[in-house]
Parts: sequence; C-alpha cells; structure tokens
Amino acid sequence: MRIGIIGAGLSGLATGFYLSRLLTGSRNVVFEAEPQVGGTLRTVEIDGFRFETGANGFLTNKPDCMQLVRDAGLADRLVRRAPAARRRFIYTNRLHPLPESPPLLFKSALLTWPEKLRVSGELFVRQ
Repeated sequence: MRIGIIGAGLSGLATGFYLSRLLTGSRNVVFEAEPQVGGTLRTVEIDGFRFETGANGFLTNKPDCMQLVRDAGLADRLVRRAPAARRRFIYTNRLHPLPESPPLLFKSALLTWPEKLRVSGELFVRQ
C-alpha cells in the first residue's frame, strides 16, 4: 500500500513514522515543497549562540511529545534548555523580552498601542 503524506513538518514526519510502524509493508511518500524537512523548525548557531526558530517550543511536559522522542530512539539526544535560557525573546526590529504577564505585555514595545487596544478588546468577546 502506498500512502502520501503532504508536508514534512513535525506533524507530517510523525505521521509517516507511526504509519510505517503500524502498517508494515506500506510505502510512505512524503511530499514537501521546501528543500529541507522539519517545517518551520530550525536550530541556527550564530557566533556560538544557539537559536531555535519556528514553533513555540517542544513541550517536554506533554506525554505524547516525549513518547514520540522515545519511540524514535532519540531520548538520549534531547537537549534540555539551560536554566539561564528561561528568559525568552522575540525579534522584530530588535530583541524584545517575551512578556511573562499581561501587565508586562502592555508595558513592552512589542505591540503598538492600537494592537494593545485590540488585545484588550478580547476581554469583551463572547465565547
């Protein structure tokens, strides 16, 4: 059986990995428009500093994420963040500390005042 998987991001690669284990003898074909796999996930090293790009992060506190790492035989290669890396930054025109609370978000230069007002409006949106 041939199975086509669209996209070689984390979800597509995990799907192919588990399908190959579940359906032995199947032939998985992954279609990806970009020249490399991994979707938006990248690790970039610049001047001795490591930057993670793309997704918000890998959630080691989620059992399914860690199960994927174990199933792939990569648990011993997982690099955990250093305690000093707790501070996060977002780069737009410059580095902005990631606000860790709503008051800090409104004090930061990360959003313009119209954007801050728009976010404030979310308090009044019915769910």
